[in-house]
Order: sequence, then structure tokens, then C-alpha cells
Amino acid sequence: MTYFFINPVHKIASNFEEELQKQGFVCIENSFNLLKEYEAFFINEAQAQSTIDSRCPKAVDFLKTSFKDKNLTFSKQIPILIKTSILLKNSLNEEDELNVLCPCKSLADFGNALNIQKLHFFDAKTLKEKLNLNIKYKKLSNSPVSLNYNPVRHIKLSQKNKIKRYFHKNKNQNYDFIELLYCKNGCHNSSEL
Repeated sequence: MTYFFINPVHKIASNFEEELQKQGFVCIENSFNLLKEYEAFFINEAQAQSTIDSRCPKAVDFLKTSFKDKNLTFSKQIPILIKTSILLKNSLNEEDELNVLCPCKSLADFGNALNIQKLHFFDAKTLKEKLNLNIKYKKLSNSPVSLNYNPVRHIKLSQKNKIKRYFHKNKNQNYDFIELLYCKNGCHNSSEL
């Protein structure tokens, strides 16, 4: 059987689930709550040294190419949507296929690069075109997924120019953990929504 897992942003901000069900796909829910695990992992990393969030592949790629000369330490944790998808796929029967709708192409590319059998990641544009879906969006004011990094000193940066300015000033020593999202104000404001 072929299943779809829709990321929280698209689940709330679009009619993807309804459109996929019209075409006979089964949409499954996230039965794994990894937020507390991720918070604990990030806090543990940040207590050892100033650590940069790795949940947004586009932001990580931007830093790695733009600031090669800086000694930056990235979290070893893979993006939470990818890890959740792997756990969901492992909970299905071996012959079942899981397709995952990601908030952006860079996250879909990251997931597909892992080459996990019968686990496929799509960005919204590719999926809409592939299945000829009639998708409607509503604007979200806040992300449906947020992490709590207390008790470490942390900063949240979103948008390429803000990330660039921050790292040009080399302030990463001022914080234990630096949360990065490439799109302005987060994934829910991706240009793909």
C-alpha cells in the first residue's frame, strides 16, 4: 500500500490531505512525538559548545558555503521531519511505500539523498505537478512546530540576510544554540506555500 505523510505546515495551511485522499491515497498521522527528544539532544549538544541547528538543510548549506573560514559546529541531529518519516516507514509493513510532503525542495532533496527504500520525499510544487492536484493555501501566522531550548542561551534566526549579518559579526560564541530557518519567519512562510 502507498501512504502519504503530510508535514505539519502543509497539513494546516493547505488542502493536500483532501486532494490526496480524493486520488485514493491513505494519509497517515505522526504517531511519534520527537519534540522533547530533539530539545534534550540540542540542549545536550549546546552545553558542550556553541551549536548550530541542522533542521533546515538550506540554511546549513548556505552557512557551509558562505562561511567556510569560520569554525562552525552543526548539530548532529537530522531534520525532525526526516527522522519522523523514517520511524513512520519502519512502522509500516516492509512492502508498503511512504511518500512524505516536505515544506521545501531542499528538505525533500535531503531526505531523498538518504536513499531509503520505499521512502520518498516531495516538495509541494513537484507533488502538485506530478499528481495534478488543485491545492489551496491559507497563510499561517506561526509555525505549527516550535521547540523550547530552555535552559540554554539561544537565538532564532530566519531569513538569509539576517543569518548572513549575524555570522559576519561572528557572534555565535554569544549563544549556546543557534536555531536557523532559511525562509523569513520559518517554514510556514516558505516561498513554496
